[in-house]
Amino acid sequence: MSQKRFAIIVAGGSGTRMQANVPKQFLLLEGRPVLMYSIECLHRVGADVTVVLPDIEHSHWQSLIQEYHFKVPHKISSGGLTRNRSVFNGLQTIDDNEALVAVHDAARPILKPELAEKLFEHAAHRGNAIPVVAVRESLRRINSAENKAVNRAEIFAVQTPQVFKVDLLKDAFIRNSDITFTDEASLIEAVGHTVSSIQGDRDNIKITFPEDILIASILLKKQLSI
Repeated sequence: MSQKRFAIIVAGGSGTRMQANVPKQFLLLEGRPVLMYSIECLHRVGADVTVVLPDIEHSHWQSLIQEYHFKVPHKISSGGLTRNRSVFNGLQTIDDNEALVAVHDAARPILKPELAEKLFEHAAHRGNAIPVVAVRESLRRINSAENKAVNRAEIFAVQTPQVFKVDLLKDAFIRNSDITFTDEASLIEAVGHTVSSIQGDRDNIKITFPEDILIASILLKKQLSI
C-alpha cells in the first residue's frame, strides 16, 4: 500500500519587502491570491493540505475563499512565532506517522505537480527529499577574516517543498528545540539524518520583492500554455 501524503503550506510571510499592505501570500497573481496556487498543486498530487496562518489572518483567508469561490479542500492551523514553530504546529494535525509530509512555502506559487510528485516518490524510498538548483553567479565568502572566492560547483540553492516521513520530522522537532532553523532539511540533518536531494526547478521561484510578482506571472502563463 502506498504511503498517505500530507502537505503543510507555511503562509506566515509579511508584505514588508514586497512594499505591500497585505501579506505576500494574499497578493494577486494573475487575478487570484498567491496561496491558492500551492494548495491546488499539492492537492493534485494527492496530499491532504494544511495551511499554517497567523491567527490574525484566518478571517481574511476565509473571506478570500468566498470571494474567489475556492473549492480545494484544506485545513487551517495557527502559525507560531517563527517558521520553525509554524511547521511544528502544522505537524500536530497529522496522526499517521508512516505517511509522507511535504513542507512548502506559500510564497512559491509556481510549483509544478511533476516536481511535487518526484519529491514524494523519492522520499518514499529515501525517507526525505529536497529540491535544489545550481547557482549561476560567482560567489565569494566575505567576513572580518577573509574575502575569498567560493567554488560555485559545490553550492546549491534549496527550494521547497521538502518532503519527509512524518515520524522522521516529528522526531527531529522533539530532539532539537532550536527555533532558528530556516528549513526542515537543516533540522533533520542536525539530529543525524542524511539529506537526500533531487534536481529542483528554476521556475519554482520565491516571491520576495515586488518584481517577483511580474516574473511569477510570466512563468505561470508559460506553464499554462504548455
